[in-house]
Amino acid sequence: SVLDHFYLVGIRDQKRKEDLTNIKKALSAYLTYNRSYPETDILPFGRPWKSTDVTYMSNVPVDPKPFIGQPYCYNNFGNIYLLCAQMEDDENGSPNTCTLNGKDFYYNYCVYESY
Repeated sequence: SVLDHFYLVGIRDQKRKEDLTNIKKALSAYLTYNRSYPETDILPFGRPWKSTDVTYMSNVPVDPKPFIGQPYCYNNFGNIYLLCAQMEDDENGSPNTCTLNGKDFYYNYCVYESY
């Protein structure tokens, strides 16, 4: 039904926000150990993220249902990063450009941090 559809959209969007919050925590840990953020194509979405002596995430989350084929996106800009998801319920709609495999995509939900 239509109500089920909107309920599931809400659950997936909430999961996306939680995923990005958890990835953000792992990025902070990475910064602590390495004094920089990881390079743009380093985050192993869908796989464990670890170095020799540190596990940053046992499994880096992936989008619960990639909306129009857009997975999570992470870009490093030196002392700042951009981490994005495409929300299905486009309440804020402000487009942010995130580059994925050399192509620019627009995302409507992003978080960032700098040092």
